[in-house]
Amino acid sequence: DDNITERLEKDAKQIIETWRNDYKSLKRRLSEAEKKMKGELESFRSEIRRRLKEKILLEKLNTELHNIRVDNFKGNLESFMSMKEHFQREMETTSLDKAKAEQVREQWAQRASKHVIRIIELMKEMVRGMVYINQNNYTFPLIKLKGEELLPSGEDEIIFLLKEHFIQSINEIINKNIPLEDIDENTLNGLMGDQALFSKAVRGKYPLLMVYKITEKNEFRYAKPHDYHYASWEALNRGEEGSAEGSGGQKLSISTFMMMMLVNYKKKTIGSNNPWTVLLMDNPFGQASAKHILDPIFEIASSLNFQLIALAPPEIIKIEISKRFPVFWELRIEETENSYSSLITSRLIHGGRKIL
Repeated sequence: DDNITERLEKDAKQIIETWRNDYKSLKRRLSEAEKKMKGELESFRSEIRRRLKEKILLEKLNTELHNIRVDNFKGNLESFMSMKEHFQREMETTSLDKAKAEQVREQWAQRASKHVIRIIELMKEMVRGMVYINQNNYTFPLIKLKGEELLPSGEDEIIFLLKEHFIQSINEIINKNIPLEDIDENTLNGLMGDQALFSKAVRGKYPLLMVYKITEKNEFRYAKPHDYHYASWEALNRGEEGSAEGSGGQKLSISTFMMMMLVNYKKKTIGSNNPWTVLLMDNPFGQASAKHILDPIFEIASSLNFQLIALAPPEIIKIEISKRFPVFWELRIEETENSYSSLITSRLIHGGRKIL
């Protein structure tokens, strides 16, 4: 270099002294850097052993770090660049996986929220269909939902709750170390079934199913409905604090109302246009035969276009029961001639159609 040659010719001693001082400074700084690097490298090794849980990545890092020599600057640079590129790829993959997972979670949360809101709407619709217009033109509900106003009415009210639920469900499976291919249907239903989704959406606060409790006064025929005309489904079936369970007749009536409600809903889902619906009952009169129990069942069935077909043993069929049916058949089981089989025979007691 002509410039350095010229400077050396003018003052070689001063320039060489400066070079010596720079060399000593560089050597000192290099020694300090090597010492610092050893400490940081050992600290880094301890940190990744403590914090890194992914086995493959930990092995990759340990292999790279094992090859690092403090005095091999060029080799170390290449190793660190390799690790940096590996981390970068892993972070990009993780970022893409996370974005995909977020998209899937959003999609399923939207679908689940639509499904839950539809369940709530259908439940309200079923209950609204069980209404009797009495002789004083009062609308008398036979079944009500107490706390209906607390139910969510829109998807935006529950979508965040369902997102949380999906994350909790995934974590639950991960914590149990269950392989994805080994998850059975019962486990999935417990986490993602209608019951689990509905419970999460209403925060575990269910509306109370209230049913008309039949009394000898038959208030449904003429009265304006009041809260004291109703009791909860649980109270009538099992009893609860402060009240005994319902009588056999009351249980029969509320069970009949519930069957009518469910059959009406089922009829709509299959698209039936027939105004009348058949309800087949197995020995309903074994529980009750009192007039104040039977009157509302038959009146409400007629009002809601239900045709009742009841099977019952002959010894409990009283005239006041049989006369409520326009057609009454007596069925018997008789042995055939070979005595190896039986045959059901029937005899028309009253009603029926004339065969010409």
